Amino acid sequence: MAAQDSTIGGRLWTSLETLLGPRRSRFESGPLGVAISGGGDSTALLLATLDWAKEDGIDVRAVTVDHGLRDGSAAEADHVATLCAGLGCPHDTLTLTNLVLGPNLQARARDARYEAMKDWAGTVGCNAVLLGHTADDVAETLVLRLRRGAGIDGLARMAAWRLAAHTSLHWGRPFLDIRRAELRDYLGAKGITPIEDPSNEDPSFDRIAVRHAMASLGLDVATLCQSATALGEARDTLDHRMRVLARELIREDRGDLIFALAPFSDLFASEPEHARRLLVAALAWVGGKSDAPRRAEQRRLRENILNRQACTLAGCRIEPNLPDMRIGRELSAVAGPSQTDAVWDGRWILDGPHAPELTVGALGDDINSIDWRATGLPRKTVMASPAVRRGDSLIAAPIAGWSEGWDAFPRVAFAQALIRR
Repeated sequence: MAAQDSTIGGRLWTSLETLLGPRRSRFESGPLGVAISGGGDSTALLLATLDWAKEDGIDVRAVTVDHGLRDGSAAEADHVATLCAGLGCPHDTLTLTNLVLGPNLQARARDARYEAMKDWAGTVGCNAVLLGHTADDVAETLVLRLRRGAGIDGLARMAAWRLAAHTSLHWGRPFLDIRRAELRDYLGAKGITPIEDPSNEDPSFDRIAVRHAMASLGLDVATLCQSATALGEARDTLDHRMRVLARELIREDRGDLIFALAPFSDLFASEPEHARRLLVAALAWVGGKSDAPRRAEQRRLRENILNRQACTLAGCRIEPNLPDMRIGRELSAVAGPSQTDAVWDGRWILDGPHAPELTVGALGDDINSIDWRATGLPRKTVMASPAVRRGDSLIAAPIAGWSEGWDAFPRVAFAQALIRR
């Protein structure tokens, strides 16, 4: 059995078994997804995953994202499709049409790629997609983010198993302890030559410049990975303390978060990093976004809270009025209407008699047509809450106390959102 094999193939099998074995039940209701670009890392990932999955009869489905930004990308996607056909693995190509050349291209392309794969996973029924990141990626990410002045969350080793934002989909990275060169050796032994993306040698891209700098400085990948792992353990310790404090200081109130203001203000003096992390997590949960505000904005928010001044940040209203501080959604920042069976505004789920002609959006000025005051919620909170409409006609506003057979609740509770899964 491959698990007993000391070759690189055996090591890859063991890495997959370590990550996926305890989670086998996740793949009973749908296929296990694998992202493949045709490069060496992702091609080796697909081959090893097919080998691991066949023992349990787990279905595997591959996906390629064609960014359409350079000549030959469509042909490369076709090459991957041919490879997958030869392996008997279903494959889909997702073609992006909205990317343009310009600043931060790699970051924008990465974000678009993940969004496209999330949508694809929902369509084909995958609840996990594997990514071919390696130990080299861990080391390069550490140096890249160190150069940008990142804090401990940015410098910590990327998670091997992580819940994708606002979905039930998980990203899996089984090869974070495997070197890129080992995967090339694995493919060579199988007689497979991967596609080499020419942009991987273009030093105008930040990651490639960092890769060349690491080589010229003699920075050791294994040592950098040790640092990233240690930082990850420190981050996990901070997260644990943050969850304890959240239970003591914060409660949910129908989509808003209520802080016990006096003890939370004291926390800025006694445990400033924990206070900062709680605030960032709260803004992410209420605002439905994963990106944290800039540090300068966080510092201004701290001063506003200590001075009891209401403000807005990251699509949220922050109202520090003793004895509590309420963080709620900012009406002007909410998402536009969507189908009622989709996650709305990055976090709301609706339960009710869904129909194609119905949409969900913010209640807004329709608050004047219903009796909402018995909810005990602030007017601004109610206006930003989800409402069901047929065209321009208001059908229901469950948070506002007018349910009409509908209910609305956050996709994940705040306490659960604090757990890295």
